[in-house]
Amino acid sequence: MTACGGSPKGGCTGSAFAALSALLGIASIAWATPAGAAEAEAVTVAPSATYTAAYEAGDFRTSTRLAKAELDACRARADLPPRSCYQLWNELLDSGLYAQDDVLVEAEGLAFLAAAEATDGPDSEAIASASGLLASLYLRRGRYEEAAVLRARDIAITRKLFGSDHPDLAVSLGNEGVLLDYMGRYKEAEDRYRQAIAIAEKGGEESAPLLAAQFNNLARNLDNQGRLEESAALSARVIELQSRLYPATHPVRATTLLNRSIVLRQLNRFDEAESLSRESYAIYLERLGPDSRDTRRAELGLAKTLATLGRPRAAEQLFLNNMRYARELAPAREQPFTLVAYADFLVSEARPDEAIPLLREALSILDASSGESGADPALIAKTRLTMAETLQAADRLEEAEVEARQALAGFVTANALLRLDIQAVLASVLAQRDKRAEAITLYRTILPGYEKLLPAAHCQTLNLRAGLAKLLARDPATLREALTLLEEAAAESLTRETIDSFGSADGLGPGKGLCNIAETETEIDVVAAMLDAGQMTEGEAALRSFAAAQRAHRSAAIRARDLVQATISAGDDRLAGLERERFLLARQIVKDERHLIRALRDNPDGTEHRYTATSVAEARLRFDALSHRIRVDYPDYEVALRPTPLDVPVLRQGMQRDEALLLTLPTVRANHMWLVTPRGIWWRRAGLSMEQFGGAIASLNASLQPASGEIVRGQMDARATTLRAFDRDAADRLGEDLFGPFGEQLAEVRSLRVVQSGPLAHLPLSLLRWNGDWIVDRFRITRLPSVASIVAGSGPGLAAGGIVALGAVDSAEPSLPPLAGAERQLDDLARIFGATATVRKGEAATKGWLATAPEVASAAVIIFATHSTRLPGPVVEPALQLAPETGAAANDGLLSLTDIGSLRLDHPLVVLTACDTATAMPGDADPLSSFARAFFLARARNLLVSHWPLDDAAAYVQMREFFSQVGADPRIDLADALRKSAIALRDDPSGRWRHPRYWAALSYVAGGPGVPADSGAKRTATVSPPSSRSAK
Repeated sequence: MTACGGSPKGGCTGSAFAALSALLGIASIAWATPAGAAEAEAVTVAPSATYTAAYEAGDFRTSTRLAKAELDACRARADLPPRSCYQLWNELLDSGLYAQDDVLVEAEGLAFLAAAEATDGPDSEAIASASGLLASLYLRRGRYEEAAVLRARDIAITRKLFGSDHPDLAVSLGNEGVLLDYMGRYKEAEDRYRQAIAIAEKGGEESAPLLAAQFNNLARNLDNQGRLEESAALSARVIELQSRLYPATHPVRATTLLNRSIVLRQLNRFDEAESLSRESYAIYLERLGPDSRDTRRAELGLAKTLATLGRPRAAEQLFLNNMRYARELAPAREQPFTLVAYADFLVSEARPDEAIPLLREALSILDASSGESGADPALIAKTRLTMAETLQAADRLEEAEVEARQALAGFVTANALLRLDIQAVLASVLAQRDKRAEAITLYRTILPGYEKLLPAAHCQTLNLRAGLAKLLARDPATLREALTLLEEAAAESLTRETIDSFGSADGLGPGKGLCNIAETETEIDVVAAMLDAGQMTEGEAALRSFAAAQRAHRSAAIRARDLVQATISAGDDRLAGLERERFLLARQIVKDERHLIRALRDNPDGTEHRYTATSVAEARLRFDALSHRIRVDYPDYEVALRPTPLDVPVLRQGMQRDEALLLTLPTVRANHMWLVTPRGIWWRRAGLSMEQFGGAIASLNASLQPASGEIVRGQMDARATTLRAFDRDAADRLGEDLFGPFGEQLAEVRSLRVVQSGPLAHLPLSLLRWNGDWIVDRFRITRLPSVASIVAGSGPGLAAGGIVALGAVDSAEPSLPPLAGAERQLDDLARIFGATATVRKGEAATKGWLATAPEVASAAVIIFATHSTRLPGPVVEPALQLAPETGAAANDGLLSLTDIGSLRLDHPLVVLTACDTATAMPGDADPLSSFARAFFLARARNLLVSHWPLDDAAAYVQMREFFSQVGADPRIDLADALRKSAIALRDDPSGRWRHPRYWAALSYVAGGPGVPADSGAKRTATVSPPSSRSAK
């Protein structure tokens, strides 16, 4: 608070007030007697002890009420000049800001400023105080230009009165930094904070609260700049400093804890973030009460955090609490914010019909307040926009159109971006309602506006181009224009997807989600339409559609790679450092873009959006430069992580006569297949309808599941399991649909590389049938992560080396049964490969050994024969079960994606005979599992992975056959070895394993970093021959 002594260095600058003022952007003042003032005029009425106690306790509602009463009493005394009441006036404004009584603060602040100017002249301490307090108010209300003028006046007077090293100047500089942060001028804000810190550091222990406050401001600024690790380190220092200065439940700590939780969430430290967010909310609730605006905002923040972390039930309870308090206690003008926040949550949970009544209630309040007190017309327009989008999500298109038209009809602001947003929703709704001509006209109208206002390659612009192209594609006369729009958008979207995949990992994306990943699929449909209309030759159509299909396959993998991308930054090598820098730059770009859009919507006439636009452009340049450096220095890594379309001539160069590449991709209109051989490229559309195609895949998947028995956490108990009959008819239909159109071209093919996506992505093609034969009998099949991965790297095949095998770990979870087959598999490996095999079973199979053992670094093959499971926590992340460790290196034994990504294997072959290691996690769009991507990023070259829960005994038999072949023939083709082991298991004389569920469970995946394009050579396992080997 500001009850201070009468010297320029009065005690208030070292109080809790100075820290809280700097945190929340409120002026501080140390009352002094101006030179030449009469002694009588220097008499100051100090606030009461009751007020001081309420203020120091953080009870700002009570302190505001007391300050108003004491100020009114002071002003009513005829024996006191106006100056005698200034400190009470200052206290009222100060406390009123914390209590968020904006109407009172503005009225009394203007009155205070007028009285001070009339009494003390233009350069008095009171003028500085009143200017600073009003600037804080205008900042909170988004009136940045007015706030900037007042803040500059405050700083100039304070510096003139007290010099350049006074703590009050540090407070004012910190407050100006807060304003600059809000205006997007982050570098200027950082400079102000560092000036304030330099002043506070000269003040010793007395200035410790002020120093902590400025450190906190700087931490928030570094967060805004995307410098997250610096921000996290600084906020930890602030918390430690504040723990010595304030009680554990002081509101100052709540603000710091909340800020730190936001930073930690962005760094994927979710558990810590949630804990701090909860603690912050609890402090606000205890000290400020449930109906405080700060408490409600903290509650909303915690609700949004829990929703982001996949805790919708807990989040919804907080949203409901917040809405109840708002309805009962908040002023009517504040209620719409809470209603809209809850409605947004419901829409995110696919419950738009429940959100619509809340939005109608919010609009009703806003419409009523607009007639009474002049509610912000932009806020009304934004709420109507949200309503239109929600109605569209609920498929209530006629109502959505009415709402969007009403929003435009009542649009009375000069906010160009907000108008464009409403028009964009209207255009989308019109397109869905088949009002094609009007929708096209509207799209053509708004696209130039977005391109002028938004950064280059912004998702909204790209999505609009795709939307217009889809409409143009319906008319043969505009097919060429549609294709041009889609190709332009595709060229810009590659960098955009990378930025958004990084920036959206914690829900910080641009609001509309990732860029439209269906645009390249639309491009394929447009090319098909042009081919059918005779506007393109078959050869040109095959080449253009093949390039578009590669882009679509790449885009579909973006979300699933978010977590895997982050794993590479966990290491400490040069590549990890570059990738980490790119990750943080992407976060900054996304945050700056959100700030820019908010500035354009909320204050289109202000200057802050110009600074933010410059910041975005500079960050994009740095991001592009980093991406170029990584592409040049680490091409294999880029191919594995961000494959780009490969030209057909390059693809065909290294192919042998018996080799071919098959790429599959479903679109809305058809299933597409491309076949590339040394002789050329062919493009075909499937004969089955989308419904028939999906039905056949669903039937096959169902027939691969047990009809009885139990699958526990990925382990099938074969002893009590009855399998459903395999649907051969569906296997025949799918096989004919995929391979039949290429009968002539496949006649000489024996080695087939496949890139699968869509519903077919997780179905092994070996179990399909064609012309009465199993595909496994006709082709050795190799899965590829992407088309580009077929030419990744230039290294040799499998180098000479030993075998490392880990597994057969007894899990602490009773639901995970012992793996007797895995233990026998490890014993067989030891017999087959003798002295060249290093086998770690049970308690010896640890993460610590894997990360440090020299045998691992020199091995040719590494095998995991164990359980797969999932890590606990908000992010669904798979893991392999190894043995837990104790002591200094204690861990739970779960080998996570992060652990895998930090390994530097460089192994030619990694075998994962755990369950479901080829299957994507729920919600992943990537055709390959996160396991596969993580091992490729760890520089594994080839993988064996499983498509469903493995039968322990069947996996043992097949792996015994596979490794017997590898041990007997060091030059064997690994895809062929897997094919032969599958056939041997299927044709076992016992007949026990005839069902495809047993013999088709494993796939061979190749194309990781360091793998050649085969260049005509087979992928081989060159393992050092053992001194002795047992028969299988």
